[in-house]
Amino acid sequence: MRARFPELRACYEAGLKRNAKLEGRVVFWFVLSPDGDLYESRIDATTMGDVEFQRCTLDLVRSLKFPPPFGGGMVTVSYPISFDDKDH
Repeated sequence: MRARFPELRACYEAGLKRNAKLEGRVVFWFVLSPDGDLYESRIDATTMGDVEFQRCTLDLVRSLKFPPPFGGGMVTVSYPISFDDKDH
């Protein structure tokens, strides 16, 4: 996720063009399959009221490929990210 943060940030910057006061937190929830593919994903919680931002970030998360989980099996992840226009 950290390697793709610039792309998540681009979703946020597009949201700032629609709402200059946009800021908050998003919690992504996803399940990784034994080979590292996303089995299921969603935004579990958010304070970001911009639907296009949410769509953009969730589409990006759904495109990610992860290394296989250590020990095999399915792994559930909850990953919070905060967005603030002071970041740039």
